[in-house]
Amino acid sequence: MSNTVATDTIRTMDRHEAGAARTAHPPRPPHPPHPPSEAIAALEHRAPRTTLIDRIAMRIGLQLLLWSTRPAMTRDEAQAAYRLRREAQQLEAQRAALIGSMRLPY
Repeated sequence: MSNTVATDTIRTMDRHEAGAARTAHPPRPPHPPHPPSEAIAALEHRAPRTTLIDRIAMRIGLQLLLWSTRPAMTRDEAQAAYRLRREAQQLEAQRAALIGSMRLPY
């Protein structure tokens, strides 16, 4: 029994030491490294915005992606939508016939 307690104590210490080693950061240099002067010159002349052509292309691509992933209508939904459109057209035709048949007093 005492052997098990000693083993558990060693395992617990190993976990704590491993956790401490895992969170330790490497030493930092006293100052940040300096980039080469060519890289600095290239960054100074860089455009601050994305070009118009690239923005248009990204916008078209996004719209195509959204359009291609739209949910598809089921057969029942399509038939219900067709019936609603058909009823609306018939109602509009009836109203037009009623208004056309009415005679105005003047």
